[in-house]
Amino acid sequence: MKYLSENIGPDILASTMLFDLVKDPIFLMQKDHDSFRYVYVNPAALSLLPQDEIIGKRIEEVFLPEPSLKLIHQYQNVQTTLTPMEFTETIETKDSEFIGETILNPIRAEDGQCLYILAMVRDVTEREHKNQELQQAQKNLTEANGQLEVFWENSTDPIFYIDTAGDILKVNPAFEETFEFKEEEMISGAGTIIPEHMKSDQIDIVEKIMHGKKVSSHETIRVTKTGKTLNIISSYSPVRNENKEIIGATIIYKDVTKLKKAEKELQKSQEKYKIITESTFDIITLINLSGQIEYVSPANEKILGYPDHTHTGNPYTVNVHPEDAFDLMESITSLIEGGKQKIVEIRFLHKEGHYIWMEVSPTPILVDGEVKQLFTIARDITERRRLQEKIAKMAFYDHLSGIPNRRTFDDKLTKAIHQADYSGKKVAILMLDGRKFKNINDQYGHDAGDAVIKEMAQRLQACVRPIDTAARLGGDEMGVVLPELDSIEVAENIAKRILKSYEEPLSFNGFDIKMGAGIGISLYPDDTSNEKQLI
Repeated sequence: MKYLSENIGPDILASTMLFDLVKDPIFLMQKDHDSFRYVYVNPAALSLLPQDEIIGKRIEEVFLPEPSLKLIHQYQNVQTTLTPMEFTETIETKDSEFIGETILNPIRAEDGQCLYILAMVRDVTEREHKNQELQQAQKNLTEANGQLEVFWENSTDPIFYIDTAGDILKVNPAFEETFEFKEEEMISGAGTIIPEHMKSDQIDIVEKIMHGKKVSSHETIRVTKTGKTLNIISSYSPVRNENKEIIGATIIYKDVTKLKKAEKELQKSQEKYKIITESTFDIITLINLSGQIEYVSPANEKILGYPDHTHTGNPYTVNVHPEDAFDLMESITSLIEGGKQKIVEIRFLHKEGHYIWMEVSPTPILVDGEVKQLFTIARDITERRRLQEKIAKMAFYDHLSGIPNRRTFDDKLTKAIHQADYSGKKVAILMLDGRKFKNINDQYGHDAGDAVIKEMAQRLQACVRPIDTAARLGGDEMGVVLPELDSIEVAENIAKRILKSYEEPLSFNGFDIKMGAGIGISLYPDDTSNEKQLI
């Protein structure tokens, strides 16, 4: 590969021998009428501009027209001013595109004229992309809850958001990595991951979501940009605005292509089954028709702490949380009876005493069309469940005080009234307003005001019964739903207890800040049978 012009001067030739050792791309340019011609490039430059021959070519023969004009202008400026120039920009050639940090240095002859220009280019594409991603992440963190953004950006599962028409509005990095489409392609409609024959199925699911239904597990097929087919288990959750109107949906994809492939191999050969199960990170369990475990993969010890042989001969519900055992039994029984596969999320007891959330996928082993055995593939989803709970908490709990928000208050009130209609008991509502809260903000600052709201919420929470719901409704306004009451006296006693709890000042930044509240009480159905009128 040629990277040195035969016409280069001897005074420059010696320098190029040193440039050959530099890891950053270096170009030596010579004025050629209204352009500049490449007379030397070091080996590192050849990897940046992958062309068989670059020496002797003019700039416009290497780059696209628009960037060529801009680059020629920069070279001309350095030649005229004899002043070095440094810039960072996207460089487009006829074969590639990258972000380059370029330094142009004029090389003067003895008469002071600029005969050559030395360009050193550093490929900072990765750095700039990381900077752009960081800036975008910081912007999103400002606009949305930080915990949700961390989950979105760092999830290994593809996640994306659609509007009510089913059009994609945003995708996470794992989506781009999995399907090879950039977010811009998906938003503009230039990219599609749904096979043509499955588009009607997707339309049906979106319609369900827009009617408020949640799809927790849906098995489907998706295609990457390069045509690779992926087996996907998807979950769809509707997103509502503050008026509880559905404005879109969040979709999480789990790529189970490898698991599906493993399932087919396992059905073909018991030997292949063992090879795969002993190397997979998921727990694979073989179960006979009597419900006893015949085999557990080594991953069981890595995830749950139990050696695989300890479960052999035990019921398949061993160490399953009592509340989840029925779901697992129902899923297994359905397969034995010829039903469809049902993936369940259940808790397994770890050897150290805590529970691990697992996603369990049962599959029948058929011989001549009859179910002879079953196996399950269990994947640790504890982190996913924890993040889902955090997301749910963000929707139903107040971010400042940590107690339920207005949405939860309204929901609990509706349920309490329905329960009272059935039981014949009463429901009380307490509405609290902070005393002189504006004065606290004015005198001590908004940080003190926030501290007072947090303290009021904690003391309020401590004063109510376990079945009651204390919520922050906005500002210093709070409310309590008291279900299953026999009389108004219970509500009055709780209100007195709350007021008494506020008598002790809050110590904040060296100040003792007095707190207080006014409490109103209404009773269902004595005062009114209308929820809004109760409030």
